[in-house]
Amino acid sequence: MADAATKACERCKTQNPAGANFCFHCGWPFGREPLAPPPVAEPQDPFADWSDATERVDLDNEQAREDIRARLAELAQEAEESEPPPPPEDQAPFPARLYIEEGPGSGTTFPLRSRETLLGAKAEVDLSADPFVGARAGLLTFEEDRLYVRDDGSVNGVYFKLREPARLRRGDHFIAGERVVRYDGAVNFSADVPAPGFLGAARPEGPVLRVTELLRGGATGRICYRKGPVISVGRSGCDLNFPTDQRISAKHAEIRVGPDGTVTLADLGSARSGVLLRLRPNEPLQLFDGDVLQLGAVLLRVKFS
Repeated sequence: MADAATKACERCKTQNPAGANFCFHCGWPFGREPLAPPPVAEPQDPFADWSDATERVDLDNEQAREDIRARLAELAQEAEESEPPPPPEDQAPFPARLYIEEGPGSGTTFPLRSRETLLGAKAEVDLSADPFVGARAGLLTFEEDRLYVRDDGSVNGVYFKLREPARLRRGDHFIAGERVVRYDGAVNFSADVPAPGFLGAARPEGPVLRVTELLRGGATGRICYRKGPVISVGRSGCDLNFPTDQRISAKHAEIRVGPDGTVTLADLGSARSGVLLRLRPNEPLQLFDGDVLQLGAVLLRVKFS
């Protein structure tokens, strides 16, 4: 009988006394019209706004599905085989940078972003902290997938660390330790014969090779005359010795004369400082990852990354 004396709320379904005018639970008035359900949006045709020129493909058609699969495979193959677009003409074709390994500004890094980068005291690679670096000392140039450096006409020049023996020509300069040395090539002694009785080394006959130390300011220091076939440079026991230079090893470098008369400069690999040869005017040098350049007292290492 208890069930007959109650009625359910149309809103929350709570059982209320039969004579109740409002639901005791949610307050809904009995006898009120139920809320209308929210309107349902009519389905939209996704192709209604398409241009009349657009061709619709019936995916129920097996041939259409095969055509689509074939076209997708072609597009994927084209994307795989296509080469990336070339970089802009003034942009470096691959990532590279210079960083100062020794000298003023040690630790500074210079990203190479352009096809041409100037080195110097008034340049993109700013070496103005070194008073021996000119305003325009050197120029780095990208050519396709290679990087080159050349001397831009500076007084003190651009030197590169030898990777392997390099050919020497008359007038070439190189650095061993902290010494700048000039190779003068073959020279002849004066024909004047010294007065009899003068004590000294025997005079060699014919031309001899001369190697000259260059001092700061342009003066000359030690001068070495040898016939060859090897002229050694180092701290001690060599043909040209620099006993007070702490950056030079006992046997540091050699000037070698080949059977055909070719003269080469070799780093004996006994010192971290190595041997650096000055770039000749108008002769670009290709650079590789890890190469070292010297301008003034600044050592710059090349990194491709």
